Amino acid sequence: MAEEKKFYLTKEGLARTEKEFKDLKSLKLAKVTGESPKILHSEDLNQEYLSFQEDLSFMESRLTELEYILKNAELIKTPPKAKQNIVDLGATVTLEQKDKSINEFTVVGS
Repeated sequence: MAEEKKFYLTKEGLARTEKEFKDLKSLKLAKVTGESPKILHSEDLNQEYLSFQEDLSFMESRLTELEYILKNAELIKTPPKAKQNIVDLGATVTLEQKDKSINEFTVVGS
């Protein structure tokens, strides 16, 4: 069996992912329980129906992806004081450019 991939998320990133999952699930439910377009329109397939099916397919694949991410999420924590001079997940790194501008980054993973 293949090893499951870990998704390293900040607390805010996890909250955003959970919200997107919940919102998309609600949207899919509303779309499915609402009136769907008819399959046939004269002799051709109804374009509205094809678009409806495409939307549902996209939602289903995104829901599956988000569910996998949430199942394999690992929360990033700020490193302890003793390890704050090491660049690792959760670390905030400050870089000074040659032009003396300063950029700050937080390492969060993919």
